[in-house]
Amino acid sequence: HAVRGKIVLDACSFTANEGGTGAALLADGVSLWEIKGSSISGNRGARGALAAREGAQVTISGGSIAGNDLAEAGGAAIWAQGTTTRGPEITLVGAAVQPAPFVERATITTR
Repeated sequence: HAVRGKIVLDACSFTANEGGTGAALLADGVSLWEIKGSSISGNRGARGALAAREGAQVTISGGSIAGNDLAEAGGAAIWAQGTTTRGPEITLVGAAVQPAPFVERATITTR
């Protein structure tokens, strides 16, 4: 969980984690995330294996988010939810994400 600063994750694996919102990773506040060539699978939680809230900015390049056991929003691999004043921004660059993200007051761009 990060609220401020820049986080770079390169060729990492996040498996068998349990949590509520963001079973494996939670990007919050004004944090800036770069996730490169990483795998997020086998995690169990309520809202997204990766969750982004408020003004977080997350770029996922390569890698995959799949095979997680998630209870809400049809098991969405990514949970992106903003407030009425700011929303997270997620950019997917050649990343495999299954099932589709849940988005509410947020932006997801695919390149």
